[in-house]
Amino acid sequence: MRESTDIDWRRRAPGFDNDALTLGEIYDSLPGDDPGTVHHYVRLFENPDSLVAFPGAVTLERHDCIHILLGRGLLAQDEAFVIGYTMGTCRAVQSWQV
Repeated sequence: MRESTDIDWRRRAPGFDNDALTLGEIYDSLPGDDPGTVHHYVRLFENPDSLVAFPGAVTLERHDCIHILLGRGLLAQDEAFVIGYTMGTCRAVQSWQV
């Protein structure tokens, strides 16, 4: 599991200039928080193990990997983009969930 570091997460973005690294190496370099700090709404609607999870919900590990693959950082707009990407590419999302 990744440890929280002194890295300024506001400036941390994997970008696309990382061809020499594996997905695992980039994932391990991301600053991390304790999973217990995840907001309860996120755990309720975005956790695939939740009984009321929205379509497109993925685990935190996969969510972080999607950040990397899309070259997104960790700001609120990056989080919204990644969540929108996972839900937006899922055909089962209902209009009320949007």
